[in-house]
Amino acid sequence: MKNLGSRVPLTEPAEVREARRLTLPGQADWGVGPETCRECLYWQGGNRMSDGTLKKARCQKAQQLTPGLPAIPHWAPRCKKYFTPNLDPPKVFVK
Repeated sequence: MKNLGSRVPLTEPAEVREARRLTLPGQADWGVGPETCRECLYWQGGNRMSDGTLKKARCQKAQQLTPGLPAIPHWAPRCKKYFTPNLDPPKVFVK
């Protein structure tokens, strides 16, 4: 078998593995935390389930980049590149 010159790394640095593990489908970039998507202006949530907890919501930045991505939970670690602090994020639970 002939090597065509393409090199595929067999291992990733630990920080890349961790970011990949933290990232959920629907996020605009790698998840890094410690802040959460709920604390970002792009997370357009606020609707609640009957028990008072936040429902999943779409990331507006992710929708601009790739329309049709799924909604993400409020607890997802914030993304590395596009996080913009929301000065008044919705509370996690309201009775």
